[in-house]
Amino acid sequence: MSQFENLYDEYWQDVFRFLFRLTGYQRQLAEELVQETFYQAMLSFHRYRGECQIRTWLCQIAKNIYFNVIRKYKKVRQVSIEEYASHATLSFDTVVADYETQELIDHAIKVIMQLDDKTRDVLIYRIFSELTYAQISTLLKINESSAKVIFMRGKYKLQNKLREEYGYEI
Repeated sequence: MSQFENLYDEYWQDVFRFLFRLTGYQRQLAEELVQETFYQAMLSFHRYRGECQIRTWLCQIAKNIYFNVIRKYKKVRQVSIEEYASHATLSFDTVVADYETQELIDHAIKVIMQLDDKTRDVLIYRIFSELTYAQISTLLKINESSAKVIFMRGKYKLQNKLREEYGYEI
């Protein structure tokens, strides 16, 4: 098995979980983006300098690919509740709860995308990739306490915007 196959086997689940959350739990889109992430990683592996963990580097590539898709298509296709219900064997209450959760995630991502770059990146890495503050600080070249402060302020802004614009109490 090649070194890159080992890398894929070890980290594909981490990258998938990150993208699955980032895409608002859209499995097919997340799977496609995982493939593109590892393809881009394979092409640019020679540029990996070891300044952060491989997992962190891969999530950064995944995040950039996701943002490119958003910019390219402006809007990720949303599945209607009727379409979702016709394909699922779940109870109506479960479908409604899933739809409401998806709607909250979509609104949260929309608000996060409107924040300044550093705040947006810290929130994405912390919430969707579950990176530690130390990993985020290494990745963004800031100190760990700054990452914590940026996250707390960003979380506060996110909560306020969700409350003001969409009526969510989080």
